[in-house]
Amino acid sequence: MKQTSVNQRASQAFTLIELLVVIAIISILAAMILPALAGAKRSAQVKMAKAEMANLMTAIHQYQNDYSRLPASQDAMNAINAANPDYTFGVYRNDGSSVLTPNGTSVFTKLAGNWKNCNAEIMEILLGADTFPDGTTNQFTSLNPRKTPYFNAKFVNSTNLAGISLIDHVYRDPWGNPYIITLDLNYDDRCVDAFYSQPVTNSITNSGSVMIWSFGPDGQIDSTVKDLKKGANKDNVLSWQ
Repeated sequence: MKQTSVNQRASQAFTLIELLVVIAIISILAAMILPALAGAKRSAQVKMAKAEMANLMTAIHQYQNDYSRLPASQDAMNAINAANPDYTFGVYRNDGSSVLTPNGTSVFTKLAGNWKNCNAEIMEILLGADTFPDGTTNQFTSLNPRKTPYFNAKFVNSTNLAGISLIDHVYRDPWGNPYIITLDLNYDDRCVDAFYSQPVTNSITNSGSVMIWSFGPDGQIDSTVKDLKKGANKDNVLSWQ
Protein backbone atom coordinates (compact mmCIF):
# COMPACT_ATOMS: atom_id res chain seq x y z
CA MET A 1 0.00 0.00 0.00
CA LYS A 2 2.75 2.42 0.87
CA GLN A 3 4.59 1.71 -2.37
CA THR A 4 1.39 2.30 -4.36
CA SER A 5 0.80 5.64 -2.62
CA VAL A 6 4.33 6.77 -3.45
CA ASN A 7 3.89 5.80 -7.09
CA GLN A 8 0.59 7.71 -7.29
CA ARG A 9 2.22 10.87 -5.90
CA ALA A 10 5.12 10.53 -8.34
CA SER A 11 2.68 10.09 -11.20
CA GLN A 12 0.71 13.21 -10.14
CA ALA A 13 3.91 15.28 -9.82
CA PHE A 14 5.03 14.21 -13.27
CA THR A 15 1.63 15.14 -14.75
CA LEU A 16 1.86 18.62 -13.23
CA ILE A 17 5.31 19.12 -14.75
CA GLU A 18 3.97 18.03 -18.13
CA LEU A 19 1.12 20.50 -17.79
CA LEU A 20 3.52 23.35 -17.03
CA VAL A 21 5.63 22.42 -20.04
CA VAL A 22 2.57 22.42 -22.30
CA ILE A 23 1.48 25.82 -20.96
CA ALA A 24 4.96 27.20 -21.58
CA ILE A 25 4.96 25.88 -25.15
CA ILE A 26 1.52 27.35 -25.82
CA SER A 27 2.64 30.72 -24.44
CA ILE A 28 5.69 30.74 -26.71
CA LEU A 29 3.62 29.81 -29.76
CA ALA A 30 1.04 32.49 -28.92
CA ALA A 31 3.79 35.09 -28.58
CA MET A 32 5.00 34.12 -32.04
CA ILE A 33 1.62 33.84 -33.77
CA LEU A 34 -0.33 36.80 -32.35
CA PRO A 35 1.94 39.52 -33.82
CA ALA A 36 1.74 37.78 -37.19
CA LEU A 37 -2.06 37.68 -36.97
CA ALA A 38 -2.17 41.35 -35.97
CA GLY A 39 0.07 42.25 -38.89
CA ALA A 40 -2.11 40.25 -41.29
CA LYS A 41 -5.23 42.00 -39.99
CA ARG A 42 -3.59 45.41 -40.36
CA SER A 43 -2.51 44.61 -43.92
CA ALA A 44 -6.03 43.44 -44.80
CA GLN A 45 -7.52 46.64 -43.38
CA VAL A 46 -5.12 48.81 -45.38
CA LYS A 47 -6.08 46.94 -48.56
CA MET A 48 -9.74 47.41 -47.70
CA ALA A 49 -9.23 51.14 -47.17
CA LYS A 50 -7.50 51.45 -50.54
CA ALA A 51 -10.33 49.55 -52.22
CA GLU A 52 -12.97 51.71 -50.55
CA MET A 53 -11.17 54.90 -51.56
CA ALA A 54 -10.88 53.64 -55.14
CA ASN A 55 -14.62 52.84 -55.24
CA LEU A 56 -15.46 56.23 -53.79
CA MET A 57 -13.22 57.99 -56.29
CA THR A 58 -14.90 56.09 -59.14
CA ALA A 59 -18.31 57.15 -57.83
CA ILE A 60 -17.24 60.81 -57.71
CA HIS A 61 -15.88 60.64 -61.26
CA GLN A 62 -19.12 59.03 -62.47
CA TYR A 63 -21.12 61.81 -60.85
CA GLN A 64 -18.83 64.38 -62.45
CA ASN A 65 -19.28 62.77 -65.87
CA ASP A 66 -23.07 62.82 -65.54
CA TYR A 67 -23.50 66.30 -64.10
CA SER A 68 -20.36 68.07 -65.34
CA ARG A 69 -19.60 69.15 -61.80
CA LEU A 70 -18.26 67.68 -58.58
CA PRO A 71 -20.54 66.63 -55.69
CA ALA A 72 -20.36 69.74 -53.52
CA SER A 73 -22.97 72.26 -52.38
CA GLN A 74 -22.94 75.94 -53.18
CA ASP A 75 -22.02 76.63 -49.57
CA ALA A 76 -18.91 74.50 -50.03
CA MET A 77 -18.12 76.33 -53.26
CA ASN A 78 -18.48 79.64 -51.44
CA ALA A 79 -16.01 78.46 -48.77
CA ILE A 80 -13.06 78.03 -51.11
CA ASN A 81 -10.42 80.71 -51.08
CA ALA A 82 -6.99 81.52 -52.44
CA ALA A 83 -5.31 79.54 -49.67
CA ASN A 84 -7.31 76.41 -50.46
CA PRO A 85 -9.21 76.64 -53.77
CA ASP A 86 -9.73 72.87 -53.76
CA TYR A 87 -11.80 72.31 -50.67
CA THR A 88 -10.94 69.57 -48.18
CA PHE A 89 -13.93 67.89 -46.56
CA GLY A 90 -12.94 66.61 -43.14
CA VAL A 91 -14.17 66.55 -39.56
CA TYR A 92 -13.38 67.98 -36.18
CA ARG A 93 -11.90 65.73 -33.54
CA ASN A 94 -14.19 64.42 -30.81
CA ASP A 95 -12.95 67.11 -28.41
CA GLY A 96 -13.96 69.82 -30.88
CA SER A 97 -10.45 70.89 -31.80
CA SER A 98 -9.59 71.50 -35.42
CA VAL A 99 -7.10 69.43 -37.38
CA LEU A 100 -4.21 71.67 -38.41
CA THR A 101 -1.94 71.72 -41.41
CA PRO A 102 1.84 71.52 -40.91
CA ASN A 103 2.02 75.31 -41.17
CA GLY A 104 -0.46 75.69 -38.33
CA THR A 105 -3.57 76.76 -40.24
CA SER A 106 -6.92 75.08 -39.78
CA VAL A 107 -7.88 72.45 -42.33
CA PHE A 108 -11.53 72.15 -41.43
CA THR A 109 -13.98 74.88 -40.51
CA LYS A 110 -17.60 74.72 -39.39
CA LEU A 111 -20.27 76.64 -41.24
CA ALA A 112 -23.91 77.20 -40.39
CA GLY A 113 -26.84 75.82 -42.34
CA ASN A 114 -27.14 72.44 -44.02
CA TRP A 115 -23.56 72.36 -45.20
CA LYS A 116 -21.36 69.89 -43.38
CA ASN A 117 -17.61 70.22 -43.39
CA CYS A 118 -17.13 66.46 -43.53
CA ASN A 119 -17.63 63.80 -46.15
CA ALA A 120 -21.32 63.46 -45.18
CA GLU A 121 -22.27 66.10 -47.74
CA ILE A 122 -20.54 64.17 -50.51
CA MET A 123 -22.04 60.89 -49.36
CA GLU A 124 -25.58 62.30 -49.28
CA ILE A 125 -25.18 63.58 -52.83
CA LEU A 126 -23.74 60.32 -54.15
CA LEU A 127 -26.29 58.07 -52.43
CA GLY A 128 -29.13 59.83 -54.24
CA ALA A 129 -31.98 58.61 -52.02
CA ASP A 130 -34.61 60.98 -50.62
CA THR A 131 -34.30 59.39 -47.19
CA PHE A 132 -31.83 57.21 -45.34
CA PRO A 133 -32.61 53.79 -43.78
CA ASP A 134 -33.20 55.49 -40.43
CA GLY A 135 -35.86 57.72 -42.00
CA THR A 136 -33.88 60.99 -41.95
CA THR A 137 -34.17 63.28 -44.96
CA ASN A 138 -31.37 63.70 -47.48
CA GLN A 139 -30.66 67.45 -47.56
CA PHE A 140 -28.82 67.35 -50.88
CA THR A 141 -31.22 65.57 -53.23
CA SER A 142 -31.33 68.67 -55.45
CA LEU A 143 -27.69 68.02 -56.35
CA ASN A 144 -28.55 64.55 -57.63
CA PRO A 145 -31.94 65.16 -59.28
CA ARG A 146 -31.79 61.86 -61.18
CA LYS A 147 -31.48 60.08 -57.81
CA THR A 148 -28.69 57.93 -59.20
CA PRO A 149 -27.08 55.73 -56.51
CA TYR A 150 -23.44 56.27 -57.37
CA PHE A 151 -22.08 54.66 -54.25
CA ASN A 152 -22.99 51.75 -51.99
CA ALA A 153 -21.58 50.88 -48.59
CA LYS A 154 -22.87 49.31 -45.41
CA PHE A 155 -24.79 51.51 -42.98
CA VAL A 156 -23.87 51.40 -39.29
CA ASN A 157 -25.68 52.81 -36.29
CA SER A 158 -22.49 54.29 -34.86
CA THR A 159 -20.02 57.15 -35.24
CA ASN A 160 -16.91 55.06 -34.65
CA LEU A 161 -17.39 52.00 -36.87
CA ALA A 162 -16.49 51.39 -40.50
CA GLY A 163 -19.19 52.25 -43.03
CA ILE A 164 -21.72 55.06 -43.49
CA SER A 165 -23.10 56.24 -40.18
CA LEU A 166 -26.86 56.54 -39.82
CA ILE A 167 -26.20 59.13 -37.12
CA ASP A 168 -24.09 61.71 -38.99
CA HIS A 169 -23.93 60.18 -42.52
CA VAL A 170 -20.13 60.23 -42.45
CA TYR A 171 -18.27 57.47 -44.31
CA ARG A 172 -15.58 55.94 -42.08
CA ASP A 173 -12.57 53.77 -42.81
CA PRO A 174 -11.88 50.25 -41.42
CA TRP A 175 -10.57 51.81 -38.19
CA GLY A 176 -13.70 53.92 -37.68
CA ASN A 177 -12.23 57.28 -38.74
CA PRO A 178 -13.73 59.54 -41.45
CA TYR A 179 -12.23 59.52 -44.92
CA ILE A 180 -10.81 62.93 -45.81
CA ILE A 181 -11.81 64.06 -49.32
CA THR A 182 -10.51 67.00 -51.34
CA LEU A 183 -12.32 68.11 -54.50
CA ASP A 184 -10.93 70.26 -57.30
CA LEU A 185 -13.59 72.94 -56.85
CA ASN A 186 -11.82 75.50 -59.01
CA TYR A 187 -11.71 72.93 -61.84
CA ASP A 188 -8.14 73.45 -62.94
CA ASP A 189 -7.36 69.68 -63.10
CA ARG A 190 -4.99 70.14 -60.20
CA CYS A 191 -6.18 68.99 -56.78
CA VAL A 192 -4.42 70.26 -53.63
CA ASP A 193 -5.25 68.74 -50.24
CA ALA A 194 -5.38 71.19 -47.33
CA PHE A 195 -3.38 69.01 -44.93
CA TYR A 196 -0.78 67.68 -47.32
CA SER A 197 -0.60 70.82 -49.47
CA GLN A 198 0.40 68.46 -52.25
CA PRO A 199 -1.03 68.72 -55.77
CA VAL A 200 -2.22 65.70 -57.68
CA THR A 201 -2.77 66.22 -61.39
CA ASN A 202 -4.67 64.29 -64.01
CA SER A 203 -1.42 62.61 -65.00
CA ILE A 204 -1.96 60.28 -62.03
CA THR A 205 -4.68 57.85 -63.07
CA ASN A 206 -7.32 60.51 -63.67
CA SER A 207 -7.36 61.46 -59.99
CA GLY A 208 -6.71 65.12 -60.55
CA SER A 209 -10.18 66.19 -59.43
CA VAL A 210 -10.24 64.07 -56.27
CA MET A 211 -7.89 63.23 -53.40
CA ILE A 212 -8.91 60.84 -50.61
CA TRP A 213 -6.97 59.73 -47.58
CA SER A 214 -7.31 58.01 -44.22
CA PHE A 215 -5.62 58.50 -40.85
CA GLY A 216 -4.55 54.86 -41.15
CA PRO A 217 -4.30 52.11 -38.51
CA ASP A 218 -3.19 54.44 -35.68
CA GLY A 219 -6.10 56.83 -36.29
CA GLN A 220 -3.85 59.86 -35.85
CA ILE A 221 -2.13 62.64 -37.77
CA ASP A 222 0.57 64.99 -36.58
CA SER A 223 0.38 68.56 -37.85
CA THR A 224 3.75 69.42 -36.29
CA VAL A 225 5.74 67.01 -38.46
CA LYS A 226 7.05 68.65 -41.61
CA ASP A 227 7.94 65.32 -43.19
CA LEU A 228 4.52 63.81 -43.68
CA LYS A 229 6.00 60.33 -44.14
CA LYS A 230 7.18 60.16 -40.55
CA GLY A 231 5.65 59.93 -37.11
CA ALA A 232 1.89 59.55 -36.82
CA ASN A 233 1.52 60.33 -40.53
CA LYS A 234 3.66 57.50 -41.87
CA ASP A 235 0.81 54.97 -41.84
CA ASN A 236 -1.76 57.26 -43.44
CA VAL A 237 -3.47 55.59 -46.40
CA LEU A 238 -3.38 57.85 -49.48
CA SER A 239 -5.36 57.46 -52.71
CA TRP A 240 -2.56 58.97 -54.79
CA GLN A 241 0.06 56.43 -53.74
